[in-house]
Amino acid sequence: MTQPVRFGVTLPQIKRTWEEAKAAALEFDALGFHSVWVCDHLYGVPMPQLPILEAWSQLAAVAAVTQNVELGTLVTPPFFRNPAVLAKQIATVDQISGGRVIPGFGAGWFEAEFSGYGCDFPPLGRRMKALEEGVELMKRMWSEEQVSYQGEFARTVDVRCEPKPVRPPPVLIGGGGEKVLMGIAARYADTWNNMAVFQAELGNKIEALRRRCDEVGRDFAAVLETHALYAPVTDNLLRGRLHQEGHAAFFQRGL
Repeated sequence: MTQPVRFGVTLPQIKRTWEEAKAAALEFDALGFHSVWVCDHLYGVPMPQLPILEAWSQLAAVAAVTQNVELGTLVTPPFFRNPAVLAKQIATVDQISGGRVIPGFGAGWFEAEFSGYGCDFPPLGRRMKALEEGVELMKRMWSEEQVSYQGEFARTVDVRCEPKPVRPPPVLIGGGGEKVLMGIAARYADTWNNMAVFQAELGNKIEALRRRCDEVGRDFAAVLETHALYAPVTDNLLRGRLHQEGHAAFFQRGL
């Protein structure tokens, strides 16, 4: 079933203060944008010396000062955080926001920030495995009373996550990998995000996701399709009251 096109925008985060991010979030909320997003990096991409606000801390603060806008990450990788602890953090931010969190997950790519912070950065195939285990565990923790999980990268023993999120957080999987990553999306995601760098390949990416859904018996229409686009948010767009150039616009639609 066709769904309406909805627009989101990334918040100031790299080389920006909390006051700038807060002002932007309040404006986007007032203007009726569907969602606001942050990247989950520990270094300012592409240069480690660039200051950057930490993603989930920033979203928790934004959750407390906004009313309607959805809140998401593009995207949270494995190995930055223990996945069970991350499930607890996300549930808490969802409580603060009243049920507006869209946790986005991917494999990670910027090796310097992993090594700099002492986080593991195994080869891509292992990161994909950790991504899948983490998402599976988190979804269970958000819905089950207690969870024991024994994976290669994620482990819990009778863990509890209380309070639960206000709603089951709609999981986003982001990336262009047509086999493993889209297979994870087909099994676990409510939303798939196409990276801006793959816009020219959008048709092929959509068909790849459709094939992965067919392989696991998932209705392709049940996975919401989203796209990241690089576009300046200008004064003219925001009634002349905010000027934050260079942020990536984000839109989503059902196909």
